[in-house]
Amino acid sequence: MRKILFYAAALAIVLASCSQKDMTDKTPETEKQGTAFEGTSEVNTGENPLSRTSLDYDRAARTLTYYWEPNDKIWLDDNNSAEADFTVKATTGCFTFTSGTFNAPNYNVYYTGTNGTSHNTVNIATTQTQGTPNTTSHIGESGDCGTALATRTSAGKYGFTLTHRSAYLCFLPRTTNVTETGWVLTAVKVTSDNNIAGNYTLTPTGLTGTGSSNEITLNTGNFDISNAATSLDTNGAYMVIAPGVHTLTVEYTVKNTNTGNTGTIVKHLDSKDYKANTLYPVTAHLFEDYSNTKYYLWDAQEDMWHNKTPANYSEGLYTAADEPASELPGFSSFWIFGPPLQYTGPDADRIYNYNPPQVPSFTFSHGYSNTIQYATRSAKDCPSVWELAWYYDKGDIRWDGEAAFLFRGKIYHGGAWIKKQSEIAAENSTTVAALKNHDHVYDNLIDPDAGMMSDGVSKTIGQGAPSTAALKKYFFLPALGNYGGANMSSDPKYKLYHFATEGFYTCSSNYCGVNNADYCWAFKFNSSKVQIYSLNSIRFGLPLWKAK
Repeated sequence: MRKILFYAAALAIVLASCSQKDMTDKTPETEKQGTAFEGTSEVNTGENPLSRTSLDYDRAARTLTYYWEPNDKIWLDDNNSAEADFTVKATTGCFTFTSGTFNAPNYNVYYTGTNGTSHNTVNIATTQTQGTPNTTSHIGESGDCGTALATRTSAGKYGFTLTHRSAYLCFLPRTTNVTETGWVLTAVKVTSDNNIAGNYTLTPTGLTGTGSSNEITLNTGNFDISNAATSLDTNGAYMVIAPGVHTLTVEYTVKNTNTGNTGTIVKHLDSKDYKANTLYPVTAHLFEDYSNTKYYLWDAQEDMWHNKTPANYSEGLYTAADEPASELPGFSSFWIFGPPLQYTGPDADRIYNYNPPQVPSFTFSHGYSNTIQYATRSAKDCPSVWELAWYYDKGDIRWDGEAAFLFRGKIYHGGAWIKKQSEIAAENSTTVAALKNHDHVYDNLIDPDAGMMSDGVSKTIGQGAPSTAALKKYFFLPALGNYGGANMSSDPKYKLYHFATEGFYTCSSNYCGVNNADYCWAFKFNSSKVQIYSLNSIRFGLPLWKAK
């Protein structure tokens, strides 16, 4: 009986132009007698050509190089199969059929994965495993498959180009400002609105069947995620899925190898037609590290805990003895009323700015005076109350309970998405500079006595992150809480309150001299409402921020 050789050559493809590079066939170390089959293969990325059976993906150059692996196997229509004749991965694969007669001008060729048991049965695994970043030797056992029509050549060989019939995802996570070492990616779980895994039937034109699972988990080795920019070599992770129109939710599981702390980050992808024979990069910003956040009394020179050592760093806990001496004028002998008002006691660099200048050429009658003051020290670059009004009215502020952030060793969730000033200005036929004007456009919103409880205007907050397409128009503020708790309460000020449930952010404007009130504005939000909060204590510690 004649022995038949099938040669299958993988190739590199320039994705931008879909042009094939020249390939050089390789002869197996021990060549068997028979008829040779020589093949090439194609794959697309995103919208543009994949091969068998592992790949090297260069995202910057937009190229894919595919290899046959030593444990690969190909099949024919009669379930006759041949295993690879080589021992290391190669761009040309040699397969020897030791049974059957081959005289036809064409044969259908099938690849059903390294653990395939027949020519037409493919299992896209619900659990896939990749041990090293940016490697794809696992896709053969995860559901990779392909078909080709082998054609007899004048030399008596058969040539074919393998077309892949699965779809492929390449996850590319990144983070921002991560100062702690040890954060790694351990798994990626994808959940679809329909099935993407299970058993399928492979035909010459593609996969048929409905599968049996809408979830796939890719277990990874401890892939570093400290990269601020997308990096294939650092943590590129590959998953095989069934082609089709899917709405995917991606859940990244991370761990700190130093502390053992873990966390999950969820990303929702828009509905998309994931085509067979195509590789789709999935980039994701997992979290930003806010561990170095400092909290300030209003416009203090230094932060609230400057030169103090926390009793519990991860929880932001200090002691009563560490609190700034922030009594109001009239409640301490350290105050000299002047004019000007002077403070002669301890912690002068940590207490609030008690002599802020007035906004020039602006008067506005409210319950405390007819002037507004502005910050000159730590809070001077924070948004003014006029900017808060624009954010409040036109910023489409949205609570996102899934958005993740890192704070002192742990992953937390919760914060607000706010439309950027450039978007607000463009949508309202004005300029970013005009949003900062000291005018009377929003007198109703900046009135300190507005609101049902005279604590500033508030309204229901939107829910959920903006769409993937719209996300670049927004910025994110995590719910970092405050020091001091509820206003007019006896809560100790050395504890961090409302963390991961509410955001309190400093306003560079102040509406009352500290001689007659304890209040100032803050930008406040939680899962139910957003507020230009006018009852924030001038003696409470808030994080700083900048308008974006």
